[in-house]
Amino acid sequence: AAPGGRLAFSVLRSLAHHPVYATLAALLGEHAGAEAEAMMGSPFALGDAAAVRALVREAGLADAELRIVIGQERFPSVGALVEWEAASSPLAGPLGRLSGDRRAALVSALERELAPYLDDGGLAFHNETHVVTATA
Repeated sequence: AAPGGRLAFSVLRSLAHHPVYATLAALLGEHAGAEAEAMMGSPFALGDAAAVRALVREAGLADAELRIVIGQERFPSVGALVEWEAASSPLAGPLGRLSGDRRAALVSALERELAPYLDDGGLAFHNETHVVTATA
């Protein structure tokens, strides 16, 4: 941003605030290995508000404001969530290497664990981010 300009960005809060993704990460670890579990956790790595505030201070941004924003995610099924992650992230590699039986076992385990998030429309859960606005 130009000096005096406004800047806004968002980062996901930690996995502690995303029980669906925490469950997915853990089960990926069991079914696809530690690499897949680490990949699933990586988008949540900057999820601590204090760490975000420290980065904002180090960048010299003024009038910074951090807000928690809670949105909703919805997928037609647990399998659709797995497919989305396989298609939209580095998880394509580890998930692509799973046999059909191993992938089905992963989806089945997720369906059991994520049952509280399933309704007649599929899988629904919240998504929390830190949204920061500041002056450069």
